[in-house]
Amino acid sequence: MNFFRRFTSKKRRHLRVDVQLPVKLQAADGSEVEGLTADFSESGFRMEIPDHLNANEILGGSRSLNLSVTLREGEEPLMAVCEFVWARRDEETGKQYMGWMFSHLIEGERRLREFIQETSDGSRSH
Repeated sequence: MNFFRRFTSKKRRHLRVDVQLPVKLQAADGSEVEGLTADFSESGFRMEIPDHLNANEILGGSRSLNLSVTLREGEEPLMAVCEFVWARRDEETGKQYMGWMFSHLIEGERRLREFIQETSDGSRSH
């Protein structure tokens, strides 16, 4: 477990699962940023972002963005407003990540809770 993961894992209030889900963020300039979650919980998620972008370009001075995430193929995406928490590059892999917290679920709170519970049965994050 790397230093960053050890530091943040002590503050977890919700079960977090390692799962890759397709995410679309509406960037501050109106463009859409697509990526995959690296882990996911009822309170937020960690998202891998493309190397050619950085957090400032995505945020454009804003801390909150609209998002859609597809929990299961064939279902309507979950719509939410999320708040930026942190950004960093993983020293081991070189991948770039952003941490987000849900500030308002537009719909699907029950779907989110059920998805986390079902997914956690086989994939728990430390």
